[in-house]
This record gives sequence, C-alpha cells and structure tokens, in this order.
Amino acid sequence: MKYKKYDLENMQIYTVKTDKFKNCYIELNFRDDIRNVDACKRNFLNIAMLYNSLKYPTIRDMNIATEELYNIGFGGGTSRYGYNIISSFNLDMLDPKFITEKDYLEKSLTFFFDMINNPNVKENLWQEETFEIVKERLHIEIESYKEKPSSYASRTALERLFHESFSGKRLIGTHEQIEKVTRENIYEEYLNMLRNSLCEIIVVGNLDMDEVVRIIKKKFHKASIVQKDIPTVIQNPIVKDKEETIKKNYNQTILTMIYQMEELSEFEKNYVVPIFDRIFGYGALNDKLGKYLRRDNSLCYGYSTDFVIKDAYLLICTGLSKENVELAISCIKKAYEEMKDGIVENSELETAKKKHLSDNVLQQDNIYMIADKYYYHEVFKRASFEETATEIPKVTKKDLMNLAKKLHLAYTFVIEEGE
Repeated sequence: MKYKKYDLENMQIYTVKTDKFKNCYIELNFRDDIRNVDACKRNFLNIAMLYNSLKYPTIRDMNIATEELYNIGFGGGTSRYGYNIISSFNLDMLDPKFITEKDYLEKSLTFFFDMINNPNVKENLWQEETFEIVKERLHIEIESYKEKPSSYASRTALERLFHESFSGKRLIGTHEQIEKVTRENIYEEYLNMLRNSLCEIIVVGNLDMDEVVRIIKKKFHKASIVQKDIPTVIQNPIVKDKEETIKKNYNQTILTMIYQMEELSEFEKNYVVPIFDRIFGYGALNDKLGKYLRRDNSLCYGYSTDFVIKDAYLLICTGLSKENVELAISCIKKAYEEMKDGIVENSELETAKKKHLSDNVLQQDNIYMIADKYYYHEVFKRASFEETATEIPKVTKKDLMNLAKKLHLAYTFVIEEGE
C-alpha cells in the first residue's frame, strides 16, 4: 500500500493506492466541534442528503443513476470522536480498469459531488417529502433501542452518569429536538456545515491518485478555509462509585458497570487498552470475565466490554437472573483486581498479543478498514497498521497493571426483570 497526503488550502485528501481490491472507496468527512453544532440537526441533515438531490429528486432517479454507473454505492452517517462531530458521505465504485468507458471515474465522482453540492433545496427550503420521511424515520429510531435490553441498559446508564456531558447524549437527539428542525433551518445547517467544518477526503483503491485529486478539485468547491483544533477525548470528572436499580418489563436482568479512566498516554490508548481488553473481557470463554461469569459460576450466556477511549470509560454489560446480580458484581470486581495486581500468565499475555497482531493483518484485507485506519491515524493520531505491528509486542504486564490503576468504578446500574 502506498500512502500519500494532499494538503490543500481548504481540505486534506488522504490516499492509499492498492491493487488488492476490485472496488475503490471514497469518503468525504465534514468535521466540526460538537460544542458549536446542533448535533440533532446535523444528523438530520446527513440522512436527508442521502435520499436525493436537485438532479436526482426521487429515489427512482437515484437508482437509475447508480445502475448506469454499474451499481455504484452511495451512503453516509454521523459519528462523534471526543468533541469532533463527523458527517460522512461515501462512494463505493468498481475499479475503473474493469470498465470499458474511459470516463467512468469522472462520471462516478461527478455523481458523488453532485449529491453533496446540490441538495434538494428550492427557495431555501428543503424538499418537503424528503424532510417528512426523515423526520418520521428518526422518531421511530429514537425508540428502537428500547427493544433490546442490553442497548437500553447501556444507553440509560450513560445518560444517568454523564447527564451533563456529550458522553451521555445521543446524536439523534430527542423527539422535542427533532420537532424543532424545519425545512428552512436544516438548509441553514447545510450552509453552516460547508462554511465552518474542516473537510477531509479519503481515497482507497487502484487509482491514479493525482488524477483523482484533479477531478475532486474540479468537481467539489469549498470556498472557506477552516482551521481549528478540536479535542479528541472528553475527559469527564471522575465520580464516586454509585449504584442504582430500576425495574423494567424484560425477561432478564441487565447489569451494567462503568469504569471511568484517568488520562491515558498515547501508548496506553493504542496498544495497552486492546491487550488489556482481550485478557480481561473480550467475549471469549478464556478471558477473565468468561472464567468467572460463565465457566466457574454459569451466571450468563454472554457479556460485553467496551473501552471507549474518546469518552474515557470502560463499559461492562451482562444479562443474568436478578438473584445473581451481587455474585456477578463480585466476579467482575475480582477480574479487575487481578488485572491491577498483575495476576496474568505470561502465556495469556503473549496469546493476546498474537491474536491482536493477527487481526491487524486481517484488517488490511478490508478496504473500508484501510480507509478508517488511515483517516484516524492522520486526524486523531491513532495507531497505523505498521505502528501496531511494531508496538504491540512491547506491551508488558506492568503496562496492564498501570492501566488498571487508572480505571475507577463510577457507576453500577441494574435493570431488574419483571413487571
């Protein structure tokens, strides 16, 4: 793989030239400070832009256009990384070498940037039909997480613990916030995104990258030059451990525990955390949570851990019977104490490192993972494939112990089964 960065005045373009795939992938990200953005409105806008444009005003028009371009894929989404809110638009196309039309690349990019440059807006108002479809879809989506007990437990625990922080807020917003979005102010949000966001483009595939950049400069016009430094971690104040229990009409009790993290070094974020996670509770029967929750005590069928570096917390979730909650809590605490005390076999550590290195190699066979890895490496200083291969073998038992000491149990939240 050949990496190259094009540093333009109004945007950065990151390219990875590789002939490993039959398709090519292009992603455009508008990145802004969420503290200065209405996240609900920005998410609404992102979805609305995926439905149609002035040139392709209906789903049928879009389908015809994508079919003529050999079923090209167009999508996107909204995400957050620390205080960064990212509105993404992506294009998935065939490698032009498989197409007889010489202008296939330019036609594909023309379609892509037309969707971004020319939303379905007339007289400063978003098209009504699309607007109403998106609004209804979002109202339904707001409630959908309640159907899955583990999702409801995790989401509710975060809202209760981080109720004044973006860490506890959903990008989708609330019903009330969605009702405040109008056909006029969503277009204002579109203009705000173009003017005030940082713009970054990632291109992966077997392409002449100089030619790609030439076409991008021709097809995509971002007049404003934006420079801003946005924190990549929300370091919430660490709170004293508290416990709460509520009842819900589920057929299983859900236990959620949140450990907050002190500020981590870059080495800890990139290399110690993934190894710690594999040994502590990666979801396999041979990790510590698997041993104490499942093999030794048969308390649950499954459990999950999620190290959220961007918000400095570790979330642990498992479903079980309500009479086993206290035993499960003690098992999780026991696994944590063993990590803090360095009770880890050398063979465990080496196996975890080997598995992580193996996954690092496998990820390089995924074009979307390559794009993601390169973008987050360049923009957020996360580890590259090459750095991971070099640094993971250096992780020691002492590193795991030091990381454990930076974890502090902040919240234990139980949703009891029953009426």
